[in-house]
Amino acid sequence: MSSASSARRLLSLTAGAVLTAGALLAIPTSASAAANSRLPTATTWGAWKGCGSSYPAGSNCAEIFTTAENPYSHMLWAAGDFTHARNSQNGTMVRYSNLMEIHTSTGALNTRWPSHSFNGTIYAAAVDVAADTLYVGGNFTTVDGSATGAKHVAAFDMSTGARKTGFDVSADNSVRALVFDGRTNLLYLGGRFTAVQGIARTRLAAVNPITGTLSRSFVPPSIKWTETSATQLADVRTLATGANQNGTPMLYVGGHFDTVNGHTYQSVIRVNLATGGLGPDFRPQLFLQGGDNLQEVLKIVYLDPAHGYFGGIVVAQAGHINRAYRFDLDDSTRWTLRANGDFQAAAVRGSTLYLGGHFTCVDPGAACVPGASGGYTRVHLAAANVATGRVDSTFGPRLSPTSKPYYWGVWTLRVASGGTLWAGGDFRLVKTGAGTFVRPKLAGFPPQ
Repeated sequence: MSSASSARRLLSLTAGAVLTAGALLAIPTSASAAANSRLPTATTWGAWKGCGSSYPAGSNCAEIFTTAENPYSHMLWAAGDFTHARNSQNGTMVRYSNLMEIHTSTGALNTRWPSHSFNGTIYAAAVDVAADTLYVGGNFTTVDGSATGAKHVAAFDMSTGARKTGFDVSADNSVRALVFDGRTNLLYLGGRFTAVQGIARTRLAAVNPITGTLSRSFVPPSIKWTETSATQLADVRTLATGANQNGTPMLYVGGHFDTVNGHTYQSVIRVNLATGGLGPDFRPQLFLQGGDNLQEVLKIVYLDPAHGYFGGIVVAQAGHINRAYRFDLDDSTRWTLRANGDFQAAAVRGSTLYLGGHFTCVDPGAACVPGASGGYTRVHLAAANVATGRVDSTFGPRLSPTSKPYYWGVWTLRVASGGTLWAGGDFRLVKTGAGTFVRPKLAGFPPQ
């Protein structure tokens, strides 16, 4: 099952990233293809937020929903719902509201980054390296007490942390996904909104990355949820830029919807990156359960054939039917992997696919029971071969606990430019054969 406040992820930057046409793309070199260590790095900082009285004293109810990285400065932003950055080694805390910056090489907090205040949760983040800009989206409507440039999306100077108030997007509801593409020089928004700058845009839009002005040339389809009368459930949770099998630039869109332009689609579509026109020839088939209001796609990763892959997308699905899939660009299914809890996050480096969620078992077979034939005990984090979907039997750190308030596990995964896999979410410990490591809501796993 999935939380109604699920985090929505965006741009995944991996090791060996380069800047091409303004967009950061991953090249699976032999160096970047190395497996990640099961042991976490000496990450010093995580996130903290006090809990209500129904939880034991000292419980940490923070959640990290998204990350973004500047691969040239090796700085990582972690964002979500928290009040403080917390040192995992000595317990000291520094006030940071929902957004903090750390050094990817050391896991140390960058205290020069300003402590901004948001009146709501951050669910999405993206970067435009050429413009030195970090974008965040969520359900906030003020930043540092101001509504200017803060209506569910805000922009910051990556070098100084200063807010760019000239970027002023006005969305009428929460933003759950962001991605910037240098080919069109547009910032794409996905979420629960129905209008941007007062103009109808149902759950998907594109804006100018400098001013926030709505793109009139990108006219997306109408995205809805009609399985029940609860139409307010419809939203976009993940965006990924890529191309179709003909090389036409496309935007891959996933979320919680079953109807697009009046026709049935199973929570995944692709639209023309420049015009927003729906690609009607792309209809990946997901496993569904009728009447399941929790059915949703929380992450899409595009596998660029220009960078050593054979094309296609990886899809992470949540709900009562929990699956990860690889679809080819013609929408045929390459493989399917199931779990006993939601797949919520995914990232790819070289031949390895990393999957995060709130599962305790992944299994390529018909059942997912820890200890059963073909099943693998994996607590919130797993790895598999991206070509075959076969589970990596050597990578199995356990991110725990699995009880509230640490129930939801991993919300976001990112392979940073130095090769470290960063996992953020709702956990406190990383357990391996070598011991137990305190990692409040954020953990890094360096390449072996």
